[in-house]
Amino acid sequence: MIGPHNGICTLYKYLSVTLIMKRLLILLFVFGPLSSFACSCATSPLTADGLRNQAYVALVRIKEQLPFNEANYRSGDPNFPIQYEVLVDEIVLLKGTSLQKITVSGAPPKSTTVHTSCDIDVSAGQEWLIIANAGSEGTVGIGMCGYSMLYRNKDGFRNLQYASATKRLIWVNENLGNAPLAQVLDTEKPVIYYANGQIERTVSYKNNKKHGISMYYYPDGTIYGRIEYKKDSLNGKSIWYDKKGQIQTKANYRMGVPVDSMISYMYPNAPMFVSIRSKKGIMQKFQEYQSNIASRTFSYLYSESVYKKGERISSTYFHDNGKVKFSVNYHDRGTTDLQYNESGTLIRKREFDKEGKLY
Repeated sequence: MIGPHNGICTLYKYLSVTLIMKRLLILLFVFGPLSSFACSCATSPLTADGLRNQAYVALVRIKEQLPFNEANYRSGDPNFPIQYEVLVDEIVLLKGTSLQKITVSGAPPKSTTVHTSCDIDVSAGQEWLIIANAGSEGTVGIGMCGYSMLYRNKDGFRNLQYASATKRLIWVNENLGNAPLAQVLDTEKPVIYYANGQIERTVSYKNNKKHGISMYYYPDGTIYGRIEYKKDSLNGKSIWYDKKGQIQTKANYRMGVPVDSMISYMYPNAPMFVSIRSKKGIMQKFQEYQSNIASRTFSYLYSESVYKKGERISSTYFHDNGKVKFSVNYHDRGTTDLQYNESGTLIRKREFDKEGKLY
């Protein structure tokens, strides 16, 4: 079986739906509604030594997904691991023996019968940075858990807001020292284009340093981001948009340091995370919001932490009606915990010392 390397990935078959539903019903009864039933990974950080120990490192383009026999899984035979295969073209091979095929743990994205909590979409036209060890037969497998990352979508889009895959690609090149990768590293070019001719990103330079406004675009020309730089540091407003033009995140920086407010949105006009900092970047308040998943409209303040001189002094959690649900106050003696019902009436108070013991 080819599975994800360097991590532990929890898989489940829809074929075992009866057992899963019983477990979920118990969880729902004890803990209330669950926001998700997610894949569980335990992957250690990738170090330079760890990178050199990997058998295969390459930037590849996915050619096609090979046929996936769903009948094998409907039979319930445990000898058939949930995985599929894809054919690849190597853009740059950085380490290992050249390959034409890679195995992916989980069910393919178009499967109508089999799904797992660790499914990932690896499909034709995408580009992936593959970092993996080889199986007993020399085959390479990737999955949700591990070090491989999607580098470019099939429409050419790259997540340059966080640029995780791009940064890892640069880091890999620096540690393996393979000059051919320089052909695909375009991060310092003033203008980058998609294959369709549309501008992907423009950067303004002054004295060989990023200075002024940088613009990012989706493959269809829609604005993706507007970022301000000064002497190579984020300085001013940073705003990122989804494909519909709604703000995803917005923040303010002063010479690379986040200041004032930083907001991430879950839906239009519905914040998810809000952090408030001083002019010097010291955290003052952090808020988390939750929403009604069914309606995708209702958003309420779920928790709020207050800081003084960078140290957290209190955390408060709220019912969806706005009333305080639970609060923790941090002080010299330890903490004070207060719990309230949905009407705002105090129902429990506890005092803990700094070791977490009740007074």
